[in-house]
Amino acid sequence: MDWTIKTVSISNLLGRHNIHWELSPSVNILGGPNGSGKSTILRAIHAALSEKSSLSEEMACRFDSIRLNFQNGNTEFLNRAYNPNTKDIKKEEDKSQKMKDWEGKDFEVIKIHLRDIDIPARPDNFRVIYINSADQIASNAAAFIQESSLQDKSNLTYLDLLIEAELNKYNQLFTQHTQKAFQSPEGLKATALFQLQERFDKFANSLQQFMPDYKIADMSSLKFERNDEENGFEHPFGFTSLSTGEKQLVYLLLATTNTLEAPTLLLLDEADLGMHIDWKKILLRQLRAINPNMQIIAATHSPSLIEGWYDNVREISQLYTF
Repeated sequence: MDWTIKTVSISNLLGRHNIHWELSPSVNILGGPNGSGKSTILRAIHAALSEKSSLSEEMACRFDSIRLNFQNGNTEFLNRAYNPNTKDIKKEEDKSQKMKDWEGKDFEVIKIHLRDIDIPARPDNFRVIYINSADQIASNAAAFIQESSLQDKSNLTYLDLLIEAELNKYNQLFTQHTQKAFQSPEGLKATALFQLQERFDKFANSLQQFMPDYKIADMSSLKFERNDEENGFEHPFGFTSLSTGEKQLVYLLLATTNTLEAPTLLLLDEADLGMHIDWKKILLRQLRAINPNMQIIAATHSPSLIEGWYDNVREISQLYTF
C-alpha cells in the first residue's frame, strides 16, 4: 500500500496565502526567501502525521489547517481553528489540545482522519522523520544528555547527542534482527543473514561516498580512522571529534539506515547547512539509495542540493492558490 503523500494543502499560511503542493513520491525540494513559510510547511506536515499532533503556541498561529492526501486515497487533516459547521468532511476527532493564540483567546488543535473503510491505518513500521540543522529544542537536548553515556558532557553538541541516540538504535536493531535471522529455517538462515548485513552496511558504504579517506574502526561505538598519506591511518577517534558538517551527514545517514527500507517520510529543513558543496550534490541520491521506499521533502537555499532533481523543485510562490 502506497503511503507517499500525493498533495499538501494548507490554509492561511502566515495569515497570507493558501498553499497547494502536488508531490513526487521520491524527492521534493522547496525554495523561497527567509520567512516565507518553508519551515512552517514542513512542521505542519510533521504535526499532521504525529501521534500527539502537538504544535507549539507560536507554530499553531502560523496556519489554520493542513490536509495531506496520500497516494492510497487516505487523508490526514489537522485543524487549529476547528469549525463544527464544516460539512464536507467525515469527522473522527482523535486528540484535542487547549492552546492560546497571540491575543490570548482559546482555540483547539484537532486531528481528524479521513479514511475509506477499506483503507487501514498507517502501518506500524511507517516512519516520519523531521531533521533540521539549526532550530533544535533545548529541552530535547537536556533529556538526551541525561541518558548519554558519552564522556566529557560539558563539550557535547546537540548533534553528538542525536548521533548517539541513532547509534544506540542502530546497535539495538542489529542485535534484534540478527537474533531473528538466526531463528530462520536452516535453508534460509544464510540468505537472511546476508540480506540483514547488506541493509546495515548501507551506512558505511554510503559514508564512503562522502568521506573516502575515513574508515570505520568500530561500528558499535562509531570510531573512525583517517588515512594520512605519509603515516597511514591515524589512531581511532570518536564521532564527537568530527566537524559539524561531518556530524550532520553521519546523523542523516544513520537515521536513514535505521528505517531498514521501511516506508518513510523524511522532512529535511536546511539539513544540508555546513556540508561541502560536493556532498550536497549527491546527498539526496544517497539517502534514497539507503531507503528507496522513502519520500523526501526538503526545504533549502542551496542550489547544489537540487542537482539531478530540477523537475522536483518548487518555489513557495508557485504553491500559492490565493
